[in-house]
Amino acid sequence: RWLATPMTANSEAVALFKAGDFAAAADAFSGVISSLHGTPDEAVALVNRATCYSKLGKAAASEADCRRAVGLAPLYAKAYTRLAAALPAEHDDSAPAAAAAVALSLPKPPSDELRALYDAAAAAASTRSLGLPELSRLAIASTSAECTAALMRGAKLVVLRPGAYEYHQPMASFALVGLGSVELRSRSSSHSSHAVYASRGITAQLVNVALVGLLHNAAACVDDGTLRLIGCSVRDYEGAGVLAAGPSAQAYLVSCAFERCAKMAVEVREGASVEAYDCLVQGCKQGFNAYGGARSLVLKGCTILRCTNEGVFASGSVQNAHRTREERQGEYVPPPFLTVPNAVSLAAEAWGRERCCALSLSVTDCNISSNCSLGLSCDNGCQAEVRTSSFEWNDPYSVLVKGNSDVSIAACRFVFAGKSSTSWWAQKGGGSALKLAGVHVAINYGGDVQVVGCAFAGAEELAVEEEMTSWAHKKDFMLWYKKTGAWSKPALKLNNKFDCELREMPSLSQLAASLPRIGAQRARAAGVVPAGAQCRITRTFQQEGWSPTANQFYAVGNTRGFDVTAGGLLPSGAADELRILLAACGDLRNLVTTAAACARPGRQLRFVCNDGNASMLARDAVLLHLAVNATPEAVLAVWADHALGSAHASALRASCAALADEPWPDWLRATAGLSGSGSEAAAEAPLREACRAWATCTMTLAEMLRARDNLLNKQGISSSVSSSQAVQSLVRYSLELSMAAVGGGSSSKQLKKEIGEYVRVGSLMPPPHSAPNITLLISPSLQYCNYITSSIVRALPLGGPPSASLATRLLATLAPQLTTLAAQLRAGSTSVSLVLGDVLTVATDCSPCPSEGFDYIDCSNVADYLSVSSVLQACAPLLSAAPHARVRLESMTQYRLARSAGHAKTFAQDTTGLSPAVLATLLRLHFVGACELHTGDGLRMEWASADASAQADRMSPSAGSLLLELSPLFTRLVADQLSPRKVMYDCEWRQMGGPIALAHLLKLGTPEHARALIDALLRTAGGRHGALFSWELTMHTPRSELALVSLTLDAGSSYSRLRRHALNPLLIALSDAPMSLGLEKQLDSVKQLLSSFHWNEDSGLATFLLPASILANCPSLHVALCALGTDGLDVVLASRRVAGLPSLPQAAAWRALKPPLQLGLDTSVLDQVGVAAAGQSSPGWLAAVARTPSCLAVDILAPSRISAAARVSACVVDGALRITVHHQDNLGEDD
Repeated sequence: RWLATPMTANSEAVALFKAGDFAAAADAFSGVISSLHGTPDEAVALVNRATCYSKLGKAAASEADCRRAVGLAPLYAKAYTRLAAALPAEHDDSAPAAAAAVALSLPKPPSDELRALYDAAAAAASTRSLGLPELSRLAIASTSAECTAALMRGAKLVVLRPGAYEYHQPMASFALVGLGSVELRSRSSSHSSHAVYASRGITAQLVNVALVGLLHNAAACVDDGTLRLIGCSVRDYEGAGVLAAGPSAQAYLVSCAFERCAKMAVEVREGASVEAYDCLVQGCKQGFNAYGGARSLVLKGCTILRCTNEGVFASGSVQNAHRTREERQGEYVPPPFLTVPNAVSLAAEAWGRERCCALSLSVTDCNISSNCSLGLSCDNGCQAEVRTSSFEWNDPYSVLVKGNSDVSIAACRFVFAGKSSTSWWAQKGGGSALKLAGVHVAINYGGDVQVVGCAFAGAEELAVEEEMTSWAHKKDFMLWYKKTGAWSKPALKLNNKFDCELREMPSLSQLAASLPRIGAQRARAAGVVPAGAQCRITRTFQQEGWSPTANQFYAVGNTRGFDVTAGGLLPSGAADELRILLAACGDLRNLVTTAAACARPGRQLRFVCNDGNASMLARDAVLLHLAVNATPEAVLAVWADHALGSAHASALRASCAALADEPWPDWLRATAGLSGSGSEAAAEAPLREACRAWATCTMTLAEMLRARDNLLNKQGISSSVSSSQAVQSLVRYSLELSMAAVGGGSSSKQLKKEIGEYVRVGSLMPPPHSAPNITLLISPSLQYCNYITSSIVRALPLGGPPSASLATRLLATLAPQLTTLAAQLRAGSTSVSLVLGDVLTVATDCSPCPSEGFDYIDCSNVADYLSVSSVLQACAPLLSAAPHARVRLESMTQYRLARSAGHAKTFAQDTTGLSPAVLATLLRLHFVGACELHTGDGLRMEWASADASAQADRMSPSAGSLLLELSPLFTRLVADQLSPRKVMYDCEWRQMGGPIALAHLLKLGTPEHARALIDALLRTAGGRHGALFSWELTMHTPRSELALVSLTLDAGSSYSRLRRHALNPLLIALSDAPMSLGLEKQLDSVKQLLSSFHWNEDSGLATFLLPASILANCPSLHVALCALGTDGLDVVLASRRVAGLPSLPQAAAWRALKPPLQLGLDTSVLDQVGVAAAGQSSPGWLAAVARTPSCLAVDILAPSRISAAARVSACVVDGALRITVHHQDNLGEDD
């Protein structure tokens, strides 16, 4: 009942409202509300005041009053109408409010205002909001029977009055909107134990409903449809909250609450996706659990507190190699809080691995705190992006990253200071004190971890903890890592704040506003792969660029710089322009030496510097920029030193900034290939990015030197000596290499002292040192991974008096060279082009190079990592035909192995696998000679451009002679590819070359006969294994033009299986039926193999070529990614249908010799070789004659195999050449 005072006040408020004085009316209604507190009539007054606020434009205040009214009177229609009017149409609660208002007014039609609100909310619906049906499909119910009847009549949305309801499985999509307290339970007689179940493609939408399931199963489930929960709750339940499982399963959770669930709040697996917005998870066993092939999990504005296990567990479908090894050896013991995997979860894991599903995780504006066993765990190839979120007091780590996961964390807050762990993790360590930490990077292999712009209330050493560096002092751990091959790419840490006081920690919005300009998490897109990269003339290997044992940053060269023109070979005035290609160039030592030695008035020097490392080329650009704009001392300091003085550091920063953002000088450019065509801006982009990362780097000198010490300690691990002794041993080894480079002499004792100091501290220039040499950090990740035995005294010879200091003696050599080079650059007589890319891909790409070719090509010691023949084949079309033109290769590792085996004299020929005559005929390269490097630990080999006609005259260019020459090479490169082998080092595999190198050799040397030779080799020397590569060989040596197709296979989630074969080649296997994961010893399932394709480790994509005709004629063909091990092929990615792969037409890939060779071989005999072995009738005795001005060659084909004891005689009879073959036939009779 209304009391007198409120009645009077209400009348006054209504009068004020009618008079248009909405502010006074709102004040009057406020008085009414205060006097009616707790009574049902309070809702009416609240709605009236909300109307006043709406007239005053105070939408937020109007919304707040309407929500209070709905809470007091859940069946008050006007409250819902006013709420819908106060909210934007796209708001999550707008559609439910409009639907409730319309339903409560039934059977009356809605007013025009309400209809307009309803239509606006329906039009603004998104994937996360309630979808509204036509008004005629709306109903209201008070009981389960009424709800079921309405749905049976075709209603799409039923509004539920307060009460308890039992779930009935509809046959079509539906929506239920609860008013007040509504509970939805699974029917005990139903086949489903879920309170709601979205299956068979339906969409189930629930708003403001409490869910209760049966039999400990998930309260809500979706497996083949869409589930949308808005404002729903699951509390004090014995099972999980929501289960999403199935490739077509999608769940959207908005403002839902999951409290005290005995299992996980949300479970995602088997291809499902879940998005959660503004949800609360509290006191559950586990928060969000995405595993077993889950596709994506998006969390925005969620609060996840006090879970017994992980707040968020995100595990992709890549089996962690560390875990796999432990499980195989029976060493893995699961934490006690983990339940034994049941059949369902095991099946989900198998489902995900079979399909290689990638899990994407996005966490934004969330609070993940006080969880008892990790806040966020990313494992098994998870791709996670974490932004503007708070992590507080999670035990023991707020974020754990492992298993090749890519995790980007930016603008987040971490609180962990001063507390010790009480979790199982602490017990695992034998009860030792384990402190809470921020981000912990365990064994993560090549996964990217970025921590940028975050604030940590805790010590810096615990903020981002990396096992491979933080635990370097734990000898047993490090020995185990080294033994098992475990490793992690260092984390990127940039612009973070440490040791923050809680009351002074910046807010998330402040952190977000101060984020630096940095690239987002690495892209997983493929882009367009050049044709040359798809048929690279060598085997395909994992590009484990961050492995501790491969591809470190060679910031300083490890061989002495030399004049690649060799001075005396260049006649004075013979060339006005010299074109010089420095392939796989490394630093500037050869460029500086050559430019100074070749300087002549009127001579133009055009250098092309190629390297596969963007940081290396960017560092070269910085050194060149310094050479022109700073002193020789500054160049030497940046080239050699870790620590810089303020003046040199300032000059370095200026050069980095200029190359990052300003137009480059005329003498410097970047090109996409040797042709110089394409966008220079695109070619410059990665080099500018590196310079920009250096220019904005905030690493201190102490941090860099600490990183250097960590690397020394890690590389010095030895099982037989202490860590400190091993480090000292490594330093002594580096000193020995440096001393061998400079030689002895009267000053050797003092020199050894200075070089020893340089090796130990990493700097030549005297103190004071105030800044780090930022170009020694590989960019853009800004990590220190410098090759530890690199030394400037190995790259530059000493000059000056022996009594001078080491820096002075180096400058005595370098300063005159730099002065000459700088003058040439300023004058425009010398220019430098930078070409980023793998040397084989760049050199063989079919884009044009300078029409005259290069006068000099130096490939450094890249032959230690690739086969010599592959490098020569790549360089042959690039070399000028001028008499002075040269190709030079160095070998250190391979040469030392050959020398120890006593094969040093024949090393050059042995490594090519071809006789000099064949090499000269097919590649127009003539072996000039070789000389040992000045240190005696390497060999420099040299080839000149050969005259094709002269070489053809020197050798009998017959098809048979080529077949006999190539047969052993074919056996080694093709037929022996799959033979059982001992465990091999990476360089041994690479030195063997691959099948495609043979196809490239013949395509270059005798393109018109290449296919005939390949076919003959396959018939005679191939065998079963050789035949498996026939498609690869023949599609690159076609008899006529062949249309090719480029296909892309996504293999990213099979990375850890690949890591078992880190040193072994990869292969693409084609089969008629799907190939299962595991070892294929007999190869019975394999139809064909491809040894050369483009493998991108970062994206996990394999891009390969096939003839278009095969795709058209073999629609059921399957493809799998394999690794070649010692026991056979290990299928690391389950087969996919070729027809379902993304494809693009592809043109020819390889550069050709100009003009192409015309050997004019008679292949009539060649075409009949091996046909009898193939089951065809024997052609009998055949012969073919090849003539040159100075010789005559005869190819003879016998009808059957000729014994080794056969005798061949030749004589001239009556002016004719008579050849007689004496042998025994199959019956032992003389023939």
